Amino acid sequence: MKLILLRMQTVGLALSLCMPLAWPGPMATKYDRPWVEKDRYGDFVVIIGQSPSETVKFAASELQKFWERSTGHRPPIKATRVSGKVNVWLGRDGNPHVSSEDVEGLGSDGLLIRTQDSAVWPRRSSLRGTKRDAVPLEIKRLIITGKTDRGTLYGVYEFLRRHLGVRWFTPEVTAVAPPPGFLREIDYRYVPPFAYRDVSARVFTNSPGFAAIHRLNGMWPAVPDSMGGHTGYVSGKWLFGHTFHHYVSPEKYFDEHPEYFSEVDGVRVRDSQLCLTNPDVLAITVENALASLRQAPPNERIISLSQMDRGLWCTCANCHAIDQAEGSHAGTIIYFVNRVAEAIESEFPEAFVDTFAYVYSRKPPRRIKPRDNVIVRLCAIEADYSTPLSDASSVRNSNFAKDLRGWGKITKNLYVWDYTLNWYSHLGPHPNLPVLQPNAKFFADAGVVGVYEQASPVSPHTDFEHLKAYILARSLWNPTVDWRKLRDEFLPTFYGPAAPFIREYLELLAKRVGGDDVILTMANSMQWMDYDTVVAAEDIFRRAFEATPPGPFRERLKHARLPLLYAALVCPPKVEVGNSAYLLKRPAIQSFDDLWATLKHYAVTHYNDHPIGVFRNALGSQTPPRRQQLPFESLENERFSVWVVPSIKGVVARLLDKQAGIEIAPRHEGILRRPRRPRRWNQANYAAGSVSAEPGSYTVIGQGNKTLELEAAYPNGLSERRTFSLDGESGALRVAMEYTNGSDTPLPVPANSLVPYAVDADSPRRIWLRTNKRWKRTKISEERGGLVKLHPVGERGFAEWAVRVGDEAYILYRVTATGIQGLHTAYYQAQGETFGEAWPSLSPIQPGESRSVTIEIRAEATLD
Repeated sequence: MKLILLRMQTVGLALSLCMPLAWPGPMATKYDRPWVEKDRYGDFVVIIGQSPSETVKFAASELQKFWERSTGHRPPIKATRVSGKVNVWLGRDGNPHVSSEDVEGLGSDGLLIRTQDSAVWPRRSSLRGTKRDAVPLEIKRLIITGKTDRGTLYGVYEFLRRHLGVRWFTPEVTAVAPPPGFLREIDYRYVPPFAYRDVSARVFTNSPGFAAIHRLNGMWPAVPDSMGGHTGYVSGKWLFGHTFHHYVSPEKYFDEHPEYFSEVDGVRVRDSQLCLTNPDVLAITVENALASLRQAPPNERIISLSQMDRGLWCTCANCHAIDQAEGSHAGTIIYFVNRVAEAIESEFPEAFVDTFAYVYSRKPPRRIKPRDNVIVRLCAIEADYSTPLSDASSVRNSNFAKDLRGWGKITKNLYVWDYTLNWYSHLGPHPNLPVLQPNAKFFADAGVVGVYEQASPVSPHTDFEHLKAYILARSLWNPTVDWRKLRDEFLPTFYGPAAPFIREYLELLAKRVGGDDVILTMANSMQWMDYDTVVAAEDIFRRAFEATPPGPFRERLKHARLPLLYAALVCPPKVEVGNSAYLLKRPAIQSFDDLWATLKHYAVTHYNDHPIGVFRNALGSQTPPRRQQLPFESLENERFSVWVVPSIKGVVARLLDKQAGIEIAPRHEGILRRPRRPRRWNQANYAAGSVSAEPGSYTVIGQGNKTLELEAAYPNGLSERRTFSLDGESGALRVAMEYTNGSDTPLPVPANSLVPYAVDADSPRRIWLRTNKRWKRTKISEERGGLVKLHPVGERGFAEWAVRVGDEAYILYRVTATGIQGLHTAYYQAQGETFGEAWPSLSPIQPGESRSVTIEIRAEATLD
């Protein structure tokens, strides 16, 4: 198939190209008979009625424009039918050929495309009476309409896409196939499964007309009324989520009314959620919600009334009773939101109240159901995007799917907040392309009626933002599309001769994250993009550049390579183990200065939710060493072999149980993973303030065959002495940590990462606690995002727990604390690995005061 017109504009250049298109010609309808031959394409006339809306006028101009681009004929736009022409009727104004029954069930966005034939017998003026000619005149009509004017516009875009082969890839790149030899008869109806379709990708938020073409009707692109309009949230993106404090602000109310906010461990906490059973909180919220609706434009009829982006839910007697009865913290939220929705319904019967099922409130309640004017927006923040959400073999996704189905049973207004970017960094690769369409289909099959696909509207994403936006929008309109065909029609047009290499690169990344060892979260540090993967990807781009001459295609190829350059700079190194040091190697592709200049060239403004300067500061504007040696210190007895790396926060890089032959700590190449900042799972600790900054390096101050003593200074004046020792009798590894405040002010105690242990993704369900001298397997809740309280130290002064490693042994932990109240233990699962963490209370250490924590680790075949 030969291209008649391809309009492309990149970096100020406009090109006309002639090349094969990657998609087939017009799709056959259920009718195979020709309706209009090519020689009549010049006879088309667009009919819009005597009083068309601005949307219908715009639809007519779009049809006129693309019909001319395809066929070379510019159809006139008329108010009424024109005899002897092919009349294309748009909308219902003055249209005698569409009845109310024809558009029944189309809703606000459904469409009808239908061809019609009829005949008239023209009168002969030279004859008396009503004698007619023997041959009637044929009248042909094409009906494109919806129940609403927006549906009519969507019908025009569907006709152009389906029957003329028009493809809108980006706001600057549109391709139009040659006109077909004839148009077939058409009788086509379609109602999209999602009533609300929203993608906050930059290509849509910066180009509302492009969003209208892709039939997006959500808040973020803000499509104007003349292009079909959109469904808005009250106050727009500024009140799209985490809004409790907008309605009841702690700055305004906490000092005089702390009872309006969450009670946590018996104390009302300022920076928390609301007390959702307090009648005054309800009254204030209703008053503010009504005021907001009264001031909002007519298309903004959804109020976001949703939890703040933290834990700290209320545990007062009334709130706790509801949550206990409902088996979920969503109990109090739905209880509260229902009452607000009921209060606004009489004045605003068309309005909805939108709330979250998010992290701690994701599980649906047992008995209470959302009202008909309540939207529940389930957030997929814990999902694994290396595999579709429907994949039952994924623990993360199967848990999400269970909650999705649960909410679907109790509400008819189920929305989903889905994540399409990596919020650890937008700069690096995030190969979620194979799951975007399958996840949309999964949502539709589960009865979801609204989907928001979150992307970044403020900065170039670098990671195939145009391709992903194209597939996302098409999938939200029709979740059954074949995403591979969409990819294969996009790549040749957008990348030209580089297309085969881009596809090879995409398939390389998809294969890399498709293994069992990768969990592709929405905030992953891309440790899977390792040395070997970077080297293989760079070879693909080298061949792509050799095949692509200068011009727009080469510029797009440079932009597509940017995530690889980022990964090459920060990827986990290739690790070799020497006699007393780790030998590290990273790809020597580009320096930090070169990458920084490239980011500026492409106007990249953000690293994630934060400005791009965060990335520069994290690296200190320096290129990480391409070659590096990291010495480790060894301890050994009859049971364990232990390697400690002082220069990396004193981490235990290897813990080998020699008797069982088990590597308890993660594999060696993981030792340079950038540790996440400790997550404060305890609600009271969260409210008390942040922990102090971590030290970067520990100094060896004492060493023997079975002991090692390290020392480190924190930036705030806190010092730590960490002593490792191997017990000859029990074979246990002991790690003692003593903190001393050498400053003149009180200082908080830092959280401590214990020795990590290598476990599979199902590990959170394989943890045991010892209570009353008995071991009991513990069911772990995910409501706190992977961090859970296992056991407090309690009156005995120590806590014990165990984790199963494979089928070989139990790893037993005992934590003892002196001078610290409320030490807890927790785990955090990230990238398929689990870490134990000791959490002292955040009551500060006074100047000159010391505190200590001791962790004992041993391996046993059974639990006694």
